[in-house]
Amino acid sequence: MGSGRRRELAAGWPVLVAATLGCAMGASSLPFYSLGSFIAPLQQEFGWARGDITTAFLCLTLVLAVIAPGLGWLIDRFGPRAVALAAIPGFALTLYLLSRFEGTLSGFYLCFGLAALLGGGTTPILYTRAVNGRFDAARGLALGLTLAGMGVMAIALPPLLAVVIGDHGWRAGYLMLAGFALLPWPFVLASLGGRTATG
Repeated sequence: MGSGRRRELAAGWPVLVAATLGCAMGASSLPFYSLGSFIAPLQQEFGWARGDITTAFLCLTLVLAVIAPGLGWLIDRFGPRAVALAAIPGFALTLYLLSRFEGTLSGFYLCFGLAALLGGGTTPILYTRAVNGRFDAARGLALGLTLAGMGVMAIALPPLLAVVIGDHGWRAGYLMLAGFALLPWPFVLASLGGRTATG
């Protein structure tokens, strides 16, 4: 690794930590890697079919796709930091609402759509923009590390949820996810406002 890349990583590691945590705990990670753990308890409580529950993935994905251009505009207009600071608590709120959920299947879908709408600013669209702006010589490595956080979450989250749901129920599982969703907020507040490699 060249000295320029080492210096860049040494100076930009706070941004890298914030972006890695943000991707791992965002709307492109937590709902997707967790829903499988909730299928059995949701079937037991509400009597829904497995296919009906997993349709929530489609709702989340469709809303994320629709809002992506507008999200990109907001990031360009206000910067990654401001957008993420607003989106993180909004996304966490929707996960908390799921922990209190008492309703119909359509209401469940609505919660996932709301998670995408309010949490769009917690997706890799935002965090890779922040990393691209901070890193130049080490940009490829920084992006790889940022997105690796999602892979770690894909491995770690299901067994952790299995324990929490088994001991405390599915509502506690969504409450835990809401707490996870808030974790990147102080790192974003502290780290994403610095200078960039391009400006």
